[in-house]
Amino acid sequence: HVTLKFLGDVARGDEDDSPNDSALDDVIAAGERAVDRAGVAPFDCAVGGLGVFPNRDYVSVVWAGIERGGDDLTALHRALEAETTALGVDPADHAFTPHVTLARVENAAGAEAVRDALDDGEVEVG
Repeated sequence: HVTLKFLGDVARGDEDDSPNDSALDDVIAAGERAVDRAGVAPFDCAVGGLGVFPNRDYVSVVWAGIERGGDDLTALHRALEAETTALGVDPADHAFTPHVTLARVENAAGAEAVRDALDDGEVEVG
């Protein structure tokens, strides 16, 4: 998947609330405004290369890089960041790197297996 903005848990509201009282509805509306704000037409992406976050010593995410479409994804990210910040969501504390998340690694054995697999080919780590 491609993550433009990590939000964590977002309240849906309950059945007694009107749909407009839901934080989820606010986030959806922010996403729609962000698409308009970014001014990005439909585009293709191409993926290539593998890497890990946050670094090779502590592997938590395995990703594929974006070779084409990264500028458009970055424009969407910036617009979504502005729209969600206006809703009171904290801005990201790290730079946006367009990528496709392939796997999350939750233990040392998994991290070692990823490092071993990456050693078998040329990869980008960052």
